[in-house]
Amino acid sequence: MKSILSDVVSKYSRHTENICSESLALVVNESVVLKESLRSIIQAKSNGHLKLQNNFSLQVQVTSSSDTAIPDLQIEDRSGNINLVEAKFWAGLTEHQPNGYIRRIGQSSGCLIFLVPERRIAALTNELELKLKSEFITAREGGILLVNSKIPVFLVSWTEVIEHLWNSASTKGESEILHNLYQLRGLIQKLDSEGFIPFESALFTPMAGKQRDQLIDLIDASVENILELDTKKLSYGGGKYTYQRFFKMHGKYGGHMVYSSDLWMKNQDTPVYFCISTKPWKNSDPTPNIPLIEEFLKEHGILYYPEVEISNYPSLAVAVPIPLSKTKEDSLDTITGFIRNVIELISKAI
Repeated sequence: MKSILSDVVSKYSRHTENICSESLALVVNESVVLKESLRSIIQAKSNGHLKLQNNFSLQVQVTSSSDTAIPDLQIEDRSGNINLVEAKFWAGLTEHQPNGYIRRIGQSSGCLIFLVPERRIAALTNELELKLKSEFITAREGGILLVNSKIPVFLVSWTEVIEHLWNSASTKGESEILHNLYQLRGLIQKLDSEGFIPFESALFTPMAGKQRDQLIDLIDASVENILELDTKKLSYGGGKYTYQRFFKMHGKYGGHMVYSSDLWMKNQDTPVYFCISTKPWKNSDPTPNIPLIEEFLKEHGILYYPEVEISNYPSLAVAVPIPLSKTKEDSLDTITGFIRNVIELISKAI
């Protein structure tokens, strides 16, 4: 069942980040259970730098007479500390983020927390560090950035927070809270996976488009250069966000190599996957022993994803590492060598 909040708000509202942060404040402020749950996960993520008082509240859109920055949330626990929370999905940092917030915190003490999609944590941490170092002394300490040796800046994923709250409410049998969290969780999941990612200038260099074309050329060349892959009477295809080159392995088992921006975004490892169909290509074709294939791949440290659905082709998808800073010939040799190794492992299993 779909969440009404997720479908309606994500479609018609231009302020979804505010809706999520204010919804979070609403459900947490009304529940002792959720307050303790949120306190525990935030303190754990701060590596011990943050100690919140028990009975805190989440204040929304707190302004200050000293600056024009407006963080989404402030954690008020009567300690005198300024603990700010910025809710982000895919929008870029503003001019006040994070340095303006740090200047405000620096008048007392506290922390700065970013709530973001899990897939954005690594990249945004690097971006925050770069901006902070332009003005402050900043060092990495585990998963946090420590500013001026006292102010922790760290990122927590929306999904992790909501699941933590959900589990706490479930354990306590808080049915009304679970109903509200269900709505918020549905919206966050939709924004995580379907939210619009603002364009950056680096995307529009001529090299960016050319390199995508080169990946597709390498997919074709790899399939054509490997004897175990039969492409007779088979061509290429794909969907809205994919390019697929079909083959039969050993003339029996259906498969394809694919460029998939969707899998790339979801898995964050590579845009290219070597896929073996988990079902017979035609009624007369044999079915590969998928569990045994997975066992062999896992044993040899090969990264794969089971039961991936790509353009109506359910497959086991093996992530193909893309070599960096190599010539076309060396890149092709590296990719085909990797695929031949995977084929050898699969052949042992089938």
